[in-house]
Amino acid sequence: ETLNSSHIGKTALVEEDFDLYHGMNLLRLQVDKPENNPRFTYYLLNTEFFRKSVQARSNQAVNQASINQTEVGNSQIAVPSAKEQQKIAHCLSSLDEVIGLDSHKLDALKNLKKGLMQQLFPQEVA
Repeated sequence: ETLNSSHIGKTALVEEDFDLYHGMNLLRLQVDKPENNPRFTYYLLNTEFFRKSVQARSNQAVNQASINQTEVGNSQIAVPSAKEQQKIAHCLSSLDEVIGLDSHKLDALKNLKKGLMQQLFPQEVA
């Protein structure tokens, strides 16, 4: 595995419509919205199966693995109907929201514990 091959296939979803500038080591994919749900596509591209598939087809180099636009464009992915994509994307988005809320709760509880620990076990002043 090359130094940066773990970054091959990572994706981000940009839902706002604005000019997007990126570096030479990034590809911008635009989803054909009438037939494909962008959020569903985002989740699909983040599956372990897809990431491993992209990594297996990447060009390995000493410091930077890469995959070109043509190789990505030749990828074929079976997808369900637009209606089914919407249902799946909504379900996964809902789970992400719950995870996010629970993460905030967990962070708050960790901070509370830290504060209690500092009060219960104050540091000695030298």
